[in-house]
Amino acid sequence: LSEATDPLGGVQCEACGINNNGEIVGYEVFDNFKDRSIYWSQNGTASILENYEGCNSSRPYMIDDTGLILGWSAFVWYEYIGGNIFLHMNQTAVTWKNQVISNLNDDQTGGDTLDLYHAMDNNDAGTIVGFGAPPGNIPPPWWPNGYIFDDGIVTDLGTGTYPYAINNKGHIAGYIDADFNHAYEWEDGNLIDLNNDPLIKANYSQAYDINDKCTIVGLAQFDYSLLWEPVVWKNHEVIRILPTSSQYSGWALAVNENDEVIGYYEDLNTGIGCPFLWKDGQLINLYDYLPANQSWEWISPEDINDYGQIVGIGYRTDIGIRAFLMTPAIPILNINV
Repeated sequence: LSEATDPLGGVQCEACGINNNGEIVGYEVFDNFKDRSIYWSQNGTASILENYEGCNSSRPYMIDDTGLILGWSAFVWYEYIGGNIFLHMNQTAVTWKNQVISNLNDDQTGGDTLDLYHAMDNNDAGTIVGFGAPPGNIPPPWWPNGYIFDDGIVTDLGTGTYPYAINNKGHIAGYIDADFNHAYEWEDGNLIDLNNDPLIKANYSQAYDINDKCTIVGLAQFDYSLLWEPVVWKNHEVIRILPTSSQYSGWALAVNENDEVIGYYEDLNTGIGCPFLWKDGQLINLYDYLPANQSWEWISPEDINDYGQIVGIGYRTDIGIRAFLMTPAIPILNINV
């Protein structure tokens, strides 16, 4: 990895998604609980993405290879009651195409009746997954209903479901929040409980991404005496990617089509944090590839594309919290599609 750069130069900004064209999306955080969505072109030029009409805040989650961006927009306000701050957000699921925003709710033509709050991910067929709630709920609900949005038709996945990602086979990765959290894969209408693995002896796991090989990444608690740590599932079987010689807290957030996984964990015995790339069964510490002349104190990766480019958030001692891009010195050319 050759460099970590801040293409925007903004204050307290985070990059959360990158496509295979090198386009990046993220957001900037303000002191008044509002976010401003940002799009970076291939050459690093930053543009502000507009909020939806009547909203004062927004945040993207991802950008696909056609340039379609998914996320949410909201009217945010807060009040002080008895010395406490109460934050209110009326969120709605949105998309941006050519930097023009649209309300996903306006495109509903049938299916189950839900208010759509978050648009999380899509596949090449245009099927979108996200979170919503039945009409009348105050957004965002504590117990959202996951949904599938397919050509205007909404399918309600049920209360307490969190679908985070969908691949080109139509398989979905996410988790169910009931009396416990279980990671799951939604496959052809069947719910596969990824927590049902002999290595996972506790009731806590979550899944955040899935590729077309159906490799799934997330976190799991292997024992009630441990916290959750980053994991990979292949063929519905969990892979423990960290050594068992210590205790950890962390997660795996994204996987590309080459089965390269990014995430972050903290070694609880030493207190040392580690942003990582898991590749070919090997764990790579991304701190080893930071340029010394840029004063990075810490970084946390958020996404990786099929060329191995990584984006996320970090802290520079000279200028504060910044978005970053890490690019392999030798790009991966043989992309599995």
